[in-house]
Formats: sequence, structure tokens, C-alpha cells
Amino acid sequence: MKVIITIFAFLISFSSTASALTFFGEGVLKKDKEKESTRWTLADWMTQKKSFNAMDHWLAMNRSLGLFEFNIEGGKQKYDLTVGGNPLTQEIDRYGASFYWSIFGLEYQLEDSDEGFKRESYQLNLRLLGASSQTTNLTAFYGVRNWTFDNPENEIKNNYAGAKLNIYITSFFGLEGQYKKYFTGNDNSNTEYDSERVEYGGFIDVYFIRFYGQAFKETTNKKTALGVKTSDEREGTEAGVKFYF
Repeated sequence: MKVIITIFAFLISFSSTASALTFFGEGVLKKDKEKESTRWTLADWMTQKKSFNAMDHWLAMNRSLGLFEFNIEGGKQKYDLTVGGNPLTQEIDRYGASFYWSIFGLEYQLEDSDEGFKRESYQLNLRLLGASSQTTNLTAFYGVRNWTFDNPENEIKNNYAGAKLNIYITSFFGLEGQYKKYFTGNDNSNTEYDSERVEYGGFIDVYFIRFYGQAFKETTNKKTALGVKTSDEREGTEAGVKFYF
């Protein structure tokens, strides 16, 4: 009987000790997890530093360098006009001006061609990235183009949309590209016109003056009222200068 009582007392003591150890262990683990959740490590600091650097870079790229900006430009285009597989060399004198208030801009362009036409474009710009036209920037735009011919007299009006990108490689040298999509418009004889234009090139900035050179390709599709389809292709180069104020 004495042996049974001794064994029973031992089991009760062991059970109490195990419960105490379990409680103690759970408490230690819980506290350790709480410490781990608030622990600051070198890895955390590196991650936060990268995040802060990225935010600082974005703010630096998009800070305002002045509320107002005015630009004027002029250039000479030389290109081959291909109609039905036969190229013919032509030239265009191009002039333009733009005005920005913060990230919003208005732009005007005039093209005067040896082909006997003039094109005037009126455009709304929205700068999505960049502090000014003389920083790395991405700009979206929407506009309308009036295309008038002298002989025979004809006129086409196209709405268009696109985007242009400027990337500075060094503090004074960069690359630029532009894409335009001209939506369908009708001329005086109800012929439909739509176009696509791609431009790409480079530039050098000397203070507020930019010298640029670029290549371009423009394809114009036509569809007469009778359903006859043709296309013209203008491909060439342009050199010019821009002034930033």
C-alpha cells in the first residue's frame, strides 16, 4: 500500500512539473516571437535604405524646376516619298513652339513641304515623368492635324495620339523617340486617310540650346469612296535646333 501511495505521489509531482515546464516553454516561445517581430537587423536597414533611395530618386526626377516653360524649334527634313514603289526625294521645313504649365503643355507645329502641302498640328501634352523638357521625361499627347494641298486643292483633318520619350545618357547627351497614330479623316473627295509615324534619334544640349538629329518613317494609308486602297511612305532624316526658356 505504501508503495502504491509513493508511486501515485510521484506521478502527480511529475505531471505538475511537466505542466509547469510546458507553460514556461510556451511563455518563452511567445516572448521570443515578440522580440523577433520587433528586432531591427542590418538586412532590414539595407531594405529600408533601398526603398528610401528609390523614393528620393522619384521625387528628384519629378520635382518642379519652374512652373512655366516655353520652347521653340526649327528643323529641316529630307526624305524619300515612295508611291507605288517609286521613291522621290523631297524636303520639309518644320517649325514648332510649346508652352508648359507644370506637367500640362500646349504645342503647335507647322510643316511646309516641297510636295506642295502644309500641315499644322495643335497638340495637348501631359508629362507623365520628368521635371521639364530638358530632363529625362515621358510625355503623352493628343492633337489634331490639318493637312492642306495646293494643287489640286485638298484638305484632310486627322485627330492623333501618341507618346515621346527623352532619356539622358550623360548630363548633355541623350536619346529620344516618338510615336504618333493619326486616326482616320476624310478629304474633300471623301477619301479616307490614316497614318503612323515613328521618330528616333539623339541630341546634344548646350545650356538652353539643343541640337538634334533623327530618323523618321511615316506611312499614310488611303481608301477612296469606291474602296480602292493605296499607301504612301515617307522615310528620311531631320536635323534642327531647339531653344528652352
